[in-house]
Amino acid sequence: LAFIWRCVFQWYLVTFILFHKVVDNLFVLTVLIPVVLFLFFPFAAVIGGFVVGILAAILLVMFIVYRMRKKDEGSYALDEQKQPPIYPYAYQKAPTKEFYA
Repeated sequence: LAFIWRCVFQWYLVTFILFHKVVDNLFVLTVLIPVVLFLFFPFAAVIGGFVVGILAAILLVMFIVYRMRKKDEGSYALDEQKQPPIYPYAYQKAPTKEFYA
C-alpha cells in the first residue's frame, strides 16, 4: 500500500511539474525529485508509525481504565435475590443417596 501511495504521489508530482512548467531543467526532473522523494517518504513513514503507535497506546490506556472501573463497580447484587417460580413439570435433580444391595 505504501509503495502504491508513493508511486501515485510521485506521478502526481512529476505531472504537476511538467504541465505547469515549474521546472524545465532535466536534472531537477531526473535526479532532484527522486532524491527528495526518497528522503521524504521514509520520514513520512516514521511520522505515520509514530502517530499510529500513539493512538494504539491511548486506546490501550483507555481500555485498561475501562476494565479497572468495571471491576471497581463490583459484580455483587445489592437487592434481595428473587426465587424463580417453581413449576411442577420442570426438571428436578435426582437424589444423590446411594443404596447398596
